[in-house]
Amino acid sequence: KGSQKVDAKALQKAERQGCPEIYLLLLKALGTAAVVLSIYNVSWSRSRLSLGIVAVAVQAILYYSAVQRSLLALAALIVPPKLPRGEGSELSLLLSYQLSASSHQAVVVALSGMYEAFMSNLATNVSTVMVSSTRNPSKQLSELLQRDHFRECIYKELYREGLAWAGMAGLAGGQASDHVDPLRREQLWSKFENMDRELFVHSHLKGICRGFAREFRVIHRRSNVLGECGQFEDLLLLSAGKDKASTFCCKETYGKAARCHGEPLFERGEDVDELRGRRFDYSLRLGHDIKLPPGSAIELLSIAAAHPDCGAVQPGLTKSCELGDS
Repeated sequence: KGSQKVDAKALQKAERQGCPEIYLLLLKALGTAAVVLSIYNVSWSRSRLSLGIVAVAVQAILYYSAVQRSLLALAALIVPPKLPRGEGSELSLLLSYQLSASSHQAVVVALSGMYEAFMSNLATNVSTVMVSSTRNPSKQLSELLQRDHFRECIYKELYREGLAWAGMAGLAGGQASDHVDPLRREQLWSKFENMDRELFVHSHLKGICRGFAREFRVIHRRSNVLGECGQFEDLLLLSAGKDKASTFCCKETYGKAARCHGEPLFERGEDVDELRGRRFDYSLRLGHDIKLPPGSAIELLSIAAAHPDCGAVQPGLTKSCELGDS
């Protein structure tokens, strides 16, 4: 009975992970082999029967457990898990980037990656922010100017695409493309399907474009204690509505890097004011060397919605090497 119960649990796990039948058969075969080998591993002529049975049971359980876990892990690697999905549109996500730029080019590269990730995962419940530790005022200004540049790019691309979706691409002037990104068609433009197209273009489109452009933010942290980890923690505090320092204040622990209790976490600015108290449900920490595939952020939210008892969702990582990469 005990073995049948274990097999039932293994079957349930395998079914949840999309494990094909061959793995279940292999699991049972190896489990049976583990029991047989455990029997042969006991010197019955030199052991009492009761102790031999106990030894066989213990070894069989250990071997079977090890085999079960190994096979399920292998199945999960070979066969992608079929995780249930929920309604992720009710959850909010903040795409978080950390920046400690030493040159103008580094700022451009970082914000370019942030722009691509944001545009390929555009949704009303997704925002993005670059947390910078730059202290030099001129460099801070340079970062904000680059932010404004990418905001303009967001506005222009969405305005062109909105016109194309509404069948009025000619209003964009010039040789405007009529291409509409499939993901944005589903996540954004389809919400206005029942609206008169002229009313949409003349009364709503510009406001929509400005709203999404404002979700592309850069904020400057006043302290560099604990580097990127500290930047991320302070961002979470800001999202929770706390903009004054209450951590990393112990001089005995952090030395000169310690900050004063109650000092502002970030430099003053509109982006800080708009993020304060937003209380995002999830934050996805990214870097300039991490690419976020189109729609993956939205998919992560749908997985999170189906697992409300989980506090974190860990996306898989794969190596990406494109033509021209080193």
